Amino acid sequence: MTGRTYGEEIRRRVITPLGLRETYVPGDASAIPGPHPRGYVRPGVDAPLRDITAINPSVAGPSGELISSGSDVNRFLAALLRGELLRPAQLREMAWRAGHCPVVAATGGTPVTFPGTRRRAAPRSTAGRRRSW
Repeated sequence: MTGRTYGEEIRRRVITPLGLRETYVPGDASAIPGPHPRGYVRPGVDAPLRDITAINPSVAGPSGELISSGSDVNRFLAALLRGELLRPAQLREMAWRAGHCPVVAATGGTPVTFPGTRRRAAPRSTAGRRRSW
C-alpha cells in the first residue's frame, strides 16, 4: 500500500516521532544488541529446555519483528493513550475490542477513556460484530 516495508513504516510512524531509542525492527537479524534476557522453549513435556534467543524473528512476520525496552514500551503506551498515534475513531474502535486491546485487557476490563471519547466499558464479547477496517 505504501511502497515501503513494515520496518520502514514503523520507524517512520512510531519509533522516530516518539523518540524510541531502544526499539528497533531487526528484520532477518537474529542477534539482539546490548544486554537482554535469554529466551527458552520446552518443545515437549519431557524435552529439555532449548535456548532460542538467537532466532530469526521474521519467522512470525511483523508480530515477532519488534524489539523494545520497558521504558520505550511505556513511552509508546502513553503516546497511544494520549491520542498521538491514532485518530479518535480508531481509539474508540480499539477500546471496544477489549479482548484485543492490551491496555484494556491489562486492566481487567476497567473502562478506559481515550482522547476525544466518552468513558465507557468495553463489551464482554465482540462476537458477531462487523469489523470496520
